[in-house]
Amino acid sequence: MRSNRFGLLVMGVCLLVGWSVVALGRTQGAEQVPPAAPAASPSQESPQGQSGSAGQAADKKAAKVFSVDTKTDPFQVPEGTPERLIDYIRGLPEAAGEDRHTPKYYRALAEASRRILAGKPEPSQAQIGAQVRVQSLAALEAANDPKAAEELAALPGDLEKQGQAALAHEITRILWQIRMNRAMRASPDDLEKVITEFRQWVGIKPEASDLQLAMETAHLLEAMGKREAAALAYQEYAKLFATLEQPELASMLKLMEGAGRRLGSIGKKMEVEGKTLDGQVLDWSKYQDKVVLVVFWATWCGPCRAETPHIKKLYEGYHDRGLEVIGISLDQQVEEVQQYVREVAIPWTILFSGQVGGADGGDPMAIKYGIIGIPAMMLVGKDGNVAALDLRGPKLDEELARLLGPLPPEKPETKPTPGQ
Repeated sequence: MRSNRFGLLVMGVCLLVGWSVVALGRTQGAEQVPPAAPAASPSQESPQGQSGSAGQAADKKAAKVFSVDTKTDPFQVPEGTPERLIDYIRGLPEAAGEDRHTPKYYRALAEASRRILAGKPEPSQAQIGAQVRVQSLAALEAANDPKAAEELAALPGDLEKQGQAALAHEITRILWQIRMNRAMRASPDDLEKVITEFRQWVGIKPEASDLQLAMETAHLLEAMGKREAAALAYQEYAKLFATLEQPELASMLKLMEGAGRRLGSIGKKMEVEGKTLDGQVLDWSKYQDKVVLVVFWATWCGPCRAETPHIKKLYEGYHDRGLEVIGISLDQQVEEVQQYVREVAIPWTILFSGQVGGADGGDPMAIKYGIIGIPAMMLVGKDGNVAALDLRGPKLDEELARLLGPLPPEKPETKPTPGQ
């Protein structure tokens, strides 16, 4: 899987931004709880690279720090400082062996993390304790432990009482993610209800760290076909988080504004701008009185490649009737696009900016129309107005047949009879 620069491949779409726990239903079936045992803190020195007795001593120290006494019950949580309890949590996965991910494993983690939070931890220790606690309690709740459900619901309030307001907000956001994951496996109505409740919560006191999840919820509505609700959510979130006046959010806010613009674009004029692969400025006036399929894509996107043969087939069938295609590449290297165009023999115009992420926020057309996942297609009618969105497979065939008439049925292949 590629890095977050290219996003995650989910539900047949290459996502262009990083996603959190919800990950648009990245899993189906069992509740996905992140590994409860945290990695070593960046502030801890690694013994790697040391040599001689110093390196051996460091290795022994590391082995001691992250060990659990297996001669006794490994699920017997020790007394001690938050530091000692964190060491216990880190060593528990190995000590648990085959009992890892059983209820008693998660109960031990839940108890150890409870003691961390009750032991006047440092901020970094409190964060580890809170994260392990929410993960372990969520696992127990998924196993129908009613006490875990009560403790999980009370966790943000408990943190507030301990003076950990920021951490309480973070844990509340994780709880929203868990609720959304579960609602996605229940029904669309359940998911829409949870998203509505989240919008009410985030609207009271938004923080910059909430923006990612807010964007995900809007995209979930879009994926559910709730176009008007999704457009409204994108626009509301963009305005809401703009009030924080944090420059680092600017590119994502522009993307959300664009997504709202795209979802509300049907029946409105669209003008495509950009430069072709040879550096020429696109002359949009040449596409007047044409039906134009605008495709946002990239060479690294598997679903985009899979869609190309179908688009080529429709282009060949409809080009003489007035169909044009403009591909907007979201690649970073023009050479990769040029090579792909040659290999596949793409006959239509490709626009390329090379602007993907970074301070500029990405490709100008992709930002303007809030392209979050690719392939993304917008169909422009002969009147210059957007005629359809979300075009994949048979839906694209139907829209082109509506605008340009149906194609003649394909002639079945004839197989030679024996003896011929």
